[in-house]
Parts: sequence; C-alpha cells; structure tokens
Amino acid sequence: MKKIDCSYIYKEEIDKNINMLKHFIEAWVKSQSIRNEELFQLADDDFYFYRFAIERQEKAAKILLTNILWRVLNEYNIPVEYSHDAPFIFIIKKNHERIGYRLADFLEDEDINSILKSNHVDKAIILRTSKGKQTNKLIELENKQYKDRNVNIRALSIHEFYLKQFGEEEYKVFIDSIDNYLNVTKEITGYKSVKFLSKMNLASIKIFEQKKLRDWDYLNYRYQIINASDKKVQNYLYLTQKDIIFENLDDMHKSYIFDKLYETMVSSNEYAASFITSEWLYYSFKGKENFDYTSVVSGYLKSIEQLLYKIVMLNIDNDCKIAMKRDMLKKAFRQNIPVFKLIDNKFNKIPEYKQGNNYRFTNYPYIEFTEHHKEFMDSSIGTFEYFLRCNKHIFLNPDNAKTVTDMISCFRIECRNGFFHTHNLNDWDLVEKIRRNAIYLYFVLLGSCIIPERRRRELNLIYHDQFDELCKKIRDFKKYNIYFVFEYEDGIKHKLVYDIHNNTIEFNDDGVEHYDGLLFYKVDEFEDSLKQIDKGELEDKKHYLTRDNLPKKIFGVHRKHRNYEYEEIIFW
Repeated sequence: MKKIDCSYIYKEEIDKNINMLKHFIEAWVKSQSIRNEELFQLADDDFYFYRFAIERQEKAAKILLTNILWRVLNEYNIPVEYSHDAPFIFIIKKNHERIGYRLADFLEDEDINSILKSNHVDKAIILRTSKGKQTNKLIELENKQYKDRNVNIRALSIHEFYLKQFGEEEYKVFIDSIDNYLNVTKEITGYKSVKFLSKMNLASIKIFEQKKLRDWDYLNYRYQIINASDKKVQNYLYLTQKDIIFENLDDMHKSYIFDKLYETMVSSNEYAASFITSEWLYYSFKGKENFDYTSVVSGYLKSIEQLLYKIVMLNIDNDCKIAMKRDMLKKAFRQNIPVFKLIDNKFNKIPEYKQGNNYRFTNYPYIEFTEHHKEFMDSSIGTFEYFLRCNKHIFLNPDNAKTVTDMISCFRIECRNGFFHTHNLNDWDLVEKIRRNAIYLYFVLLGSCIIPERRRRELNLIYHDQFDELCKKIRDFKKYNIYFVFEYEDGIKHKLVYDIHNNTIEFNDDGVEHYDGLLFYKVDEFEDSLKQIDKGELEDKKHYLTRDNLPKKIFGVHRKHRNYEYEEIIFW
C-alpha cells in the first residue's frame, strides 16, 4: 500500500484540540475555586477540577480521533459514509457488506440487531484504542462472546484498523503524533495523581520495592561518577572501570539476595523510611519538569548514611576501633581507657606516660568500640567511612574495604556538596544516576559486610508470620475461591464458606499484611450457600479461623466442570 503524507492532518486536528484545552485551563487558572464543600467531599478542590478537566479531555479525544479517521480515510480515497448523530462514526462498504464503526460499546438494553437493521448495516465494529500487551487477547475473548451470543459485533484494535486500511508506516506516524499530543496536554493540564503513604499504599509500595531490590542487576552494574571532571573525585575515577569488580561478587550476591538482606531496605528502620520516601518522590516527580529535584536524591543520600551508621553500630564489641570525640579525650585519659592513634592504617596505643593534656593528635584519636565506650565515639559521616576503611575484618573479603569506602565517599561528595548548598538539581538524568548508585550501594554495603548473627535481628528483616502467610494463601487460593474444608485432629471435618464481605486485608503499622483471623460459615452443602449467607440464615453458623484454633488440614475446594475438586493448602 502506497504511503500518503497525512502528517498535516494529525497536526491540524491536534493543534485545534490543544488550543481548546489551553483556553479552558487558562480560564480556570485566572479564577478562584468556588466549589462548595460537600458532605462527602473525599478529595480536595483541585482533584474535582482536574477530574472534570480529564473527563472533558477524554471526550474531546474521541472527537479528535473521529476527525482524524474521517480525514485520513478521505485522503486514502476509501469510500465512506460519515455520520454525526447515528450509532456509527462512519460506515465502510466492503465485499457487498456495510460495516459500521464506532468507538463506544452499545448499552446493555439496546437491541443491537434492530440498530444494525435500521441503519442498513450488516456488521458493527467497535474500535478499541488500547495499546497494551494484553489487547489482542482481550479482543479475542470479547469477539468470542459476541460470536456465542450470535450478534454481528466485533472488536478491533486501532492498530489493526490502521494496518488493514492504511498500513504499518501510517500507523507509526499516527502513534507518534498521538504520543506527542499526550505529552503536550499533560504539560498544559499540569496534574498528576500522587498516592500518600497510607498503610495499604505503603504495603503495596513495599511489595513493589522488595521485588525490584531482589531482581536488580547487581552483578553487571558498575558505580557511575556523576562528574568525572570534578577535582574532588579524581581519586575515585577507578571505580567506574569495567575491570573493577569485587572478587567475591557471587558471595556478596548470595548474602544480599538469598539471605534476604535486601528486605531491610523496606523494613521499619530509619534508612528504609528514607529510601521509601525517596522512591515515592522519584515516581511522583518522574516526567515532571521545572522542579528542583534535590528533595528526591536527599533521601537516597540520607539512607546511605543511615545504613552506614547501622552497620557501624552492628559491630559494637566486635574488636573494632572508632574515632572518638576530641572533647572526650581528657575523660578517657582520666578513666584509663586505652586511646589509639592511626598511623599507616595501623592502630598504635598511646603509652600511659604520654597521656596528658599536652598530647597532640595529628588526626582523630581512636578507642576500642565497645558498648561501654559508645559515648566517646564521634558520629560524623567521615568517622563512619574511616571505620569501614580501618576495620577490614568486618568484611567477607577484607580487600573490599577500600573499594566500598571509596564508593561511599564519592557518593557523599558528589551528592551532598553541590546540590544541598549552592545549586539546584534540574537534570533528571542525574537523579536516575544517583538513584542507581544508591541502590547499588545498599547491595555493596549489606552484601560485603559480615552481619554479626547476634545482631541480625536489628536489621528488622520482614518477619513472615506463619498464620499471616496461611491467611494470604486462603485469600488467594484459585483467585479468591470461597469454598474450603477444615479437618481437625479429632477427625471432624467442616465445610466452610469464606466471608468475602467481612474479611478484608489488614496491615500493621509497618505496612505489612497482618491478620487476627478469618471468618467462615459452616454449611452442609456448598450449593446455594451464598444465598443463605445473603439472607442472614447462617448467622449462627459463623466459624473463625484464628491462631488458637488451627485445623490439622485445610483443603481448598473448587469446581471443575460439574464436580468439586479438593486441593490441600500446605501450612506448617
């Protein structure tokens, strides 16, 4: 099929649509909201306006698409009957058949065959504008339903319509024009929905982040310098070289992924809260211009520093040395606490005869890092970095100490010094790079360090409560199946119907799914049991599953053809 230049059509129609939107938004921007506060006002005034604006634009988009299709069909000299008020936006005659096209579904109570007959149409085509991966499958299922109902309707994707009428090349021009149109309209409308971190939203975000942290490509990533020309990072340029790789990378990956250390980044710890907050900001700001993005990356930087502090604190009483506050030196001498100085990466104890007011340290003094000496420790980020550098035995591979610490130092220098004091961060590509570096550093820190077993619980890894896991299995069984059989130790079996109305997902304060129990109804037979529940006939047959009355076995019951099949749900 010969390609015809229709780009001017797309431009003209889109420009008209955009100008209408501009006039509408301009009128609103210059006026104050006068919306009355409703009794059940579930959102702020802006939401209601933008909902109206989006709905208005969706209607305008249908007119836009209709006008485009009319003109492109005409440009390709395809015989078409146009209609403004009839059930079809146009009718194409093909192979002695009149086929009517529309963009919307028919109403449920409409007599479709009568509509087709009165408009002298043999078949109706509903154009679907979805572009998703599942579009073809959904259309296939939809058409099967039409065929089973014996109605002359078929669904067709806009992509398939273009292929049949104009060809693939024309479709690409069309899609590029629509994508550009969407970018412009989103910029003009200036609105995006942002979820706040309710318990339910927090839970879904944590599940999403947990999967992302687990599946991230740590083995092939290399640390990325933001500005290689910066004099302050010249000593760290080696970190980006392809041959700079940890010798025990597989062991680090095993420790971080298979031992589930990544779960601490979605825990209740402070560094996890900083990470989650930055991720929330990241997705909120992504694709939005004219912002200073410093607030997005600040959480990533803070989370790294907080995680570093946690790793330091996990190594109390682990034969480590740490820099001490200079103003605590006299107190340490008075209490005869051993004090050290660091020379050539080795700790040298200060002899007692030199411990006095006149002793001068060229660098920070150090002490043994114990629970009793915690008050003496210096808490600056530089101290924590030197802690890693000088206590190599806390690493799975001591040779990693320098590389890991250099990454932390470089990350801090590049993120903290410029963006937090003198410059705005306007380049989204830098946000992406900082974010990737941060996610990689979580892996590097947690995967390379030895986590003392006695302190592992302080990481607050997700506690997989067995009863909660059982409740999840019951809720999700066969995509929300409701029939079950409980078998108890004494041999008694109960047929039970799951209460879909009163059993809802609950969450604890950390956004983790949690259940006190589930409600079921005892029934003699599954048939008609839902009607009995709806009528309130089984109120005296309530049965609660709790931690205190667990059965010996639980079977999910699902219908296969005319029979019920039983499948055991395995739990502890």
